[in-house]
Amino acid sequence: MRPPWVDDHTSGGRVCDNGERGGTDELVADRVHFGLDLAWDVYFAMGLALFAISAFCHPRFGRALGASGLALALALVVVNLATFPDPPAASGWLDVGPFAAIWYLVVTARVFASLRWAEERL
Repeated sequence: MRPPWVDDHTSGGRVCDNGERGGTDELVADRVHFGLDLAWDVYFAMGLALFAISAFCHPRFGRALGASGLALALALVVVNLATFPDPPAASGWLDVGPFAAIWYLVVTARVFASLRWAEERL
């Protein structure tokens, strides 16, 4: 069902992937969604990189977590930019996002394991 504000002339006569004429509004919606997905992934990667830089010099996180976080952040940005406008998984590439989530899970576990250490230091 097409929204009431979309006219028939907006399709431009293009042929969709399924062979039907028109349907450009769905294609535009997908492109907007994929653009927002890319923006979120870049934002997520920037936070990951900054957290990894902080962890790199921290005595309880160390260089291993810092270096792996920086590598994941770089891989996340490179893979997402290389496959844009499609998501990495749809392009046949490895999606780095789940590995970044696992990294955050390891960091969270390390934070909880370091609570006693932090209480002694503060």
